[in-house]
Amino acid sequence: MVLPKTKNKHAISPMFSMGFLMRNVDEKNVKLPGKALIIYANSVEELFVKELGLQRIPELEKAIVNYNTLSIYESKALPNLMVVRLAIGAPLTAMISEDLIRLGVKEFLIVGEAGGIRQDLAPGNLVVCTKAVRDVGTSEHYLKGGMYARADKSLTKKIEVLMKKSGIPSITGPTWSIDAPYTETREEVERFSKLGVLTVEMESAGLFAVAYKRGVKACAVFIVSDVLRLDSGWSGFDSGESYSKGFAMLPKVAKAFAEA
Repeated sequence: MVLPKTKNKHAISPMFSMGFLMRNVDEKNVKLPGKALIIYANSVEELFVKELGLQRIPELEKAIVNYNTLSIYESKALPNLMVVRLAIGAPLTAMISEDLIRLGVKEFLIVGEAGGIRQDLAPGNLVVCTKAVRDVGTSEHYLKGGMYARADKSLTKKIEVLMKKSGIPSITGPTWSIDAPYTETREEVERFSKLGVLTVEMESAGLFAVAYKRGVKACAVFIVSDVLRLDSGWSGFDSGESYSKGFAMLPKVAKAFAEA
């Protein structure tokens, strides 16, 4: 299957501009931080609320989209940063990031859970993402051709350096973004791991494609939550000591992004 279905779509102007889903937003009076941190997991949301002093902004949530699909927070500890909690998937990530770009956000960071496909990874490992295999339909509507959507190099490097200074161990490399996790195959895991791909998740290729198209910066940091083992199959989710140590580092990752 080839996407998009319309020939030369990338050269055709869309019917809608960024932000068409926003309700009753006076854009001149909306002042957002320049950085948006995107999260998906309940556990990460709870951790950040506790450790970063997050407070909900319900007026902005209702204005951006008229569905129960997101929570938006501001941080007392990190005033140049907003935290956006979304449901999983590249399409929603793309839509909401488009709205936030229109309202002034210039830099994005996904902090999410990901499955490990490099065989020596373990739950709790932190991975700084350099690029994403484009196995999601969303990216195809933003970028023409190519196997990868790439994280912003300069922002990724800044975050990586600041994480190291903060004593946060990490591994750097590509991810595999796929729309349908229940269709992941052994053959794909073997193929991508041989190409140096470290993790698998659902959103990064979509966000990276939007960011490139719109001229802003985006990157991602993952905590490995499980591993797809070629010898023994899926590891299952592991919330043991190793995972807990990595999980406790995530607020420091957010602070590194705020400083970058």
